[in-house]
Amino acid sequence: MKTNQDIEQGDFRNQAQEAIAHHEWSRAVEILLAASKTQDIGAEGYEMLGQAAWWIGEQKISIDAREKAYAMRINEGDFASAGRLCLFIAELYHYENARAVSAYWFRLGKEILEKHKDSAAYGWYLRAEAISAFERDSDLASAMHFALQAEEIGREQGDRNLACLVRHDIGRFMMSSGKVHEGLEIMENAMSLVMSGQVEPMTTGKLFCNMIDACDQLVDFQRAGEWDAVARNWCERVGHSSGFPGICRVKRAGLMRMRGAWAEAEIEAMKAKQELTHLYAFAARAIYEVGEIRLRLGNLDGADQAFREAHALGFHSQPGLAMLYDEQGKTRAACEMLENVLSDISLPLKRVPIITALGMLAVKSNKKELAQSLSTELLQIAANFESEAINASALHLSGLLAYLHGDYEKALEAFRSTMKYWLNARLPYEIAHARLNIGNTLAKMGRTELARLEWETALSEFERLGAKPDVEKVRMAMARESDQPASDEKKALMFTDIVGSTALISIIGDSAWKHLVQWHDKTLRGLFELHLGKEADHAGDGFFVSFDTAQDAVRCAQEIQRTLLKHRTTQGFAPNVRIGIHSAQVSYSDSTIVGFEVHKAARIASLGDAGQIVASLEIAVVMDEAMILERKTSLVKGIEEAIEVVLLKWNE
Repeated sequence: MKTNQDIEQGDFRNQAQEAIAHHEWSRAVEILLAASKTQDIGAEGYEMLGQAAWWIGEQKISIDAREKAYAMRINEGDFASAGRLCLFIAELYHYENARAVSAYWFRLGKEILEKHKDSAAYGWYLRAEAISAFERDSDLASAMHFALQAEEIGREQGDRNLACLVRHDIGRFMMSSGKVHEGLEIMENAMSLVMSGQVEPMTTGKLFCNMIDACDQLVDFQRAGEWDAVARNWCERVGHSSGFPGICRVKRAGLMRMRGAWAEAEIEAMKAKQELTHLYAFAARAIYEVGEIRLRLGNLDGADQAFREAHALGFHSQPGLAMLYDEQGKTRAACEMLENVLSDISLPLKRVPIITALGMLAVKSNKKELAQSLSTELLQIAANFESEAINASALHLSGLLAYLHGDYEKALEAFRSTMKYWLNARLPYEIAHARLNIGNTLAKMGRTELARLEWETALSEFERLGAKPDVEKVRMAMARESDQPASDEKKALMFTDIVGSTALISIIGDSAWKHLVQWHDKTLRGLFELHLGKEADHAGDGFFVSFDTAQDAVRCAQEIQRTLLKHRTTQGFAPNVRIGIHSAQVSYSDSTIVGFEVHKAARIASLGDAGQIVASLEIAVVMDEAMILERKTSLVKGIEEAIEVVLLKWNE
């Protein structure tokens, strides 16, 4: 290896150029930094340093080098090159979320290049305007206007990189306007220069990213996977620590998630996050992908952390964050969130994932008009863009609407058509969901054996994937259908638990908590016995108790709250407890009460807050109206339709 002295005395430019030509980015940075300490490496040297530093993630060095090169080009009177550097610097600051600084450099570049319209650099400015019109303003007409001018300049000036990138952009714009086949053909023709190695690595990386992103928007996973494989080979050649391998990893993680390789997808997304720490806009998308994976796995806390981290970096984290809210029982807030996001998106393909998620939540919330409007729009987008995948999503939403309206034949046809596409696309999670919906529909039609077959197949796939929330949904559907009581025995079911127990433990410590729980359990068990309750289960700080009558259950619940209040008043403290009560015919398994009604009772209890008694309508109908404090309708996890509950008075 040559020493710094060798570099100083030798031709550092040739050495740096040779290192760059072989994608030895770190070596190029080493050569140029060493040379800059002993001599003036000039604008060309600093431009090379800025390029090489970017590829190894040294964003600060890259910006600093290009700013120095800019100042030198101005002093030399090479204003076209100076203007081109302004655009580079603006892009780098944009990636760092330094939007005001980025805007300053862009305005400076525009001001310079408007006076040098006969240069290739002006074509690069026009391309930047085209991308801004497309991505920021969703103005396809302006984007195409700027792009066509930039393409002409690229050809006239012999700038192959500019001409190739802009040609690819034109294909993207055409695809987004609904001319899918023409747009894709233009994009893939532009990729021929990439495949033959006729453009620079930076241009190559951008073209790969744009190509895969276009396939993602069309939900064409087969085509996206093919281009991803080619991009992966290219990344291997240009260096693992460079920016584009990290950006490609984000796309790859999304494809792996869709294929059902969730553990591997999360690893890939986390690697991308580490590689993209200097490129905030792309790092945010990597973190968002982690959130999507964790949400499907049922790691709601982890998903929440990832979505919020991505949001803090400037990404809207949708529709993932809204679907997390839904899993947490906040479906109304989730709908409002997606409606707000959708109002800011005009390009049809970018609206698709938001429409798809919002449509499902609208059906769940019984917002029929909204769901119908979204279904109609999704079907229109699918027709305009001739996308089978978008059409499958539209059919899925149509099926949910038909199910909501009780048209089970239509729903079944829609769900089966949806599953056929997902099977061809090899998307296991979507296939399992389609089977769950088919099973639910068949059950409504009285075709129990066929429903159970679909449920069992869906359950097996969800278990293989590790999709815990969906496993629970299938099991509840199966329990609901099989929950036929062996007799006409009816029971009142009560669930209790201490509210805020985790926070309480951290305050009082493990030893005090142990004594508190012992007192709590002894007190409640005494009241259960007094009101003829039978303890069915005890887990942590909660109880599941059955009663022969609703009246016994209500009186017991009221006495529990009064006893706790009295102890709180006289002794200074008692834990806050919430109680849920439901009445239904029950089934037994080895003398244990089981089935859907048990799940429903537990969900009703989860709707309560500290010191509250929440009861189902089955309890409310046997109560005096004067005992009812409030009525409300709520959506609960694992139950398709909203349920009506009441809050009962007890402190009188």
